[in-house]
Amino acid sequence: MSNTKKIKTKKKKEVEKVDTLTQTVRDSLASMGRKVNPYQEQLLVQVLKSFLVGGLATIVDIIIYCILCHFINPLLANVISMGVTIVLGLLIGIKYVYDEKYKKTSIRQYLILNGIGFLVTEGMLFGLTSIRWNAILIKVLAIILVLVIKILIRRFIFSKQKIS
Repeated sequence: MSNTKKIKTKKKKEVEKVDTLTQTVRDSLASMGRKVNPYQEQLLVQVLKSFLVGGLATIVDIIIYCILCHFINPLLANVISMGVTIVLGLLIGIKYVYDEKYKKTSIRQYLILNGIGFLVTEGMLFGLTSIRWNAILIKVLAIILVLVIKILIRRFIFSKQKIS
């Protein structure tokens, strides 16, 4: 028989560190009397972060595009503006949005979706500027169409894939 005793100690609860957006979501849900499980909360925060990053990238894209359209061809202006915003969105996403566990998959999906968005936008600009449509109007319509395409791809293709 051994002389060792098992001593029970109380484990201190670790204080969970959360970012401002997560705390805002928690406070908003609490003020409405809504309770969600941690997975739903995390999903909601991810969607909000993605929406904010995407919105910021879209605004930057439109501003750069509108400025450049006064000086260069709309197709080249689109290449530059989308190039800048894809890189900007990727860097912000890596820092603030993507879950560490799924970072590689998230980056791959981001690049695929933005590659498709770039091709659709360039195609629309090429086709519609040749028949004298306004280049800025085409860009805005392309942004709306690309948003719908990205949502559909995420919903029906990426959501079916297993995340490794």
